[in-house]
Amino acid sequence: YSEQSVQQTTVAVNNYVDGMKDKLSKISDEISESQSTVEINERVASTIRIQNDIYAVMVYDMQGNLLCCSSDDLTMKKNIYKNLSFDKELFESAEEYAVTLPHVQTIFEGRYPWVVTMARREEQPLLGGEVYVAIDFRFSEIAKYIDNVGVGRHGYCYIIDSDGNIVYHPQ
Repeated sequence: YSEQSVQQTTVAVNNYVDGMKDKLSKISDEISESQSTVEINERVASTIRIQNDIYAVMVYDMQGNLLCCSSDDLTMKKNIYKNLSFDKELFESAEEYAVTLPHVQTIFEGRYPWVVTMARREEQPLLGGEVYVAIDFRFSEIAKYIDNVGVGRHGYCYIIDSDGNIVYHPQ
C-alpha cells in the first residue's frame, strides 16, 4: 500500500510539473502575440487571476535584469536586494526548462511566499531578443500532493532531486 501511494504521488507530481510546463508555454505565446509591454502585463495579469498556482510571471534579459513582471496587483519593491527567482547558472544550463529549488519570493512589498520558479529561454523580439520567461509557482500547491500521503503509521513522503538532496520535506 505504501509503495502504491508513493507511486501515485509521483504520477500526480509529474502531472503537475507537466501542467507547469504547459502554462509556461501558453504564457510565452501570449507574450509573443503582444504588441507592447503594457499589453504583455495585461494579458499575463488576467491569466494569473484565474490560475491559483501562479504567483508571478517575469521576463528577464540574459543578464538577469527584470524586463517586465506581472502579478495579481502586488507592488514591486523599489530596491530588490536579491531576486531569488533568477538563477543565471541554472537557467543557462537548462536544455529546455529550468526548475529552481523552493525559495522565498522576494521582489514584492510585504509578501514572502515560498515558490518554485520554472523558466525557459526564448526569442522575444519585442523585448530585445533572447530572454528568459519565468513563472513563480506557489510551492504550497505542490506540497499539497506530498503532505496528504501517509506511508504506514508514522511515515511520510518527501521529494529529493537526482543527487539525493532534499527538495521538500513536510517536517
